Amino acid sequence: MRLPFVALSLCLPLSLLAGCPGGGTGEEGAADSTTSQDPTAADSTSTAAAETDTTAAPATETQSTSPADTETDTAPPDTETDTAPPDTETAGTIAGCECILDEEPKDLNSSPAAPTCGEPLCNGIFGTCVDDFCDLGAPFELSEPADLQCALTALRDRTPGIVTWSFSEGGGIVNEDGYWLINEDGTAVRRDWVREDLTFTVNDAVVGELPPPEIYDACLAEPDDYARFNCLRASLETETGVCDEGWTCGDCI
Repeated sequence: MRLPFVALSLCLPLSLLAGCPGGGTGEEGAADSTTSQDPTAADSTSTAAAETDTTAAPATETQSTSPADTETDTAPPDTETDTAPPDTETAGTIAGCECILDEEPKDLNSSPAAPTCGEPLCNGIFGTCVDDFCDLGAPFELSEPADLQCALTALRDRTPGIVTWSFSEGGGIVNEDGYWLINEDGTAVRRDWVREDLTFTVNDAVVGELPPPEIYDACLAEPDDYARFNCLRASLETETGVCDEGWTCGDCI
């Protein structure tokens, strides 16, 4: 009966050093408690961290692409205002009128300006009915028949240049002056101005087509000086425009 007591006595000191059978409070117990934990816990933590990393990546990509989006905010250059529309009000002069001044007269009692280009083709032609009006049978006087022939020939042939005439009748009651400007393209500008008693009238300078050449052939063959002179004073065949508008001065001397 004494033996068990001795064994128990020996066991108590030794348990402090190496532990006794059945003891669970030493380092081996702590290790066991550590290894006894669920092994999937670490894996769950690692998986959650990985998932967090993979979900954060798209946010980073979105931030990297945002600067590209700002490029579309820049508006293209406004080219519509770079080119001014054509100014149609100053498009140019009527064709054939380039040598005719289009301006308001400074003096209504003065003759219009002569064409700014074109050379005289013949001497100025002057015709008159001194005693009375020509249509009432007064005799007609022509300054020089050769000058009239020169002028009618130039009109027939569309020779570029200027032809002028002057006319008077009724003892100076009516006085008329005029010119033809024959253009390079065969068109012509006609203008005349008339002083009758106290009224001075400047007619429009008009551009257009001359009568056909055969008309002037017939005029050149006409034996009557007054008839040939009226061929020189005749109107255009067709008018295509007004180069300069005329005016009237009343009570002018």
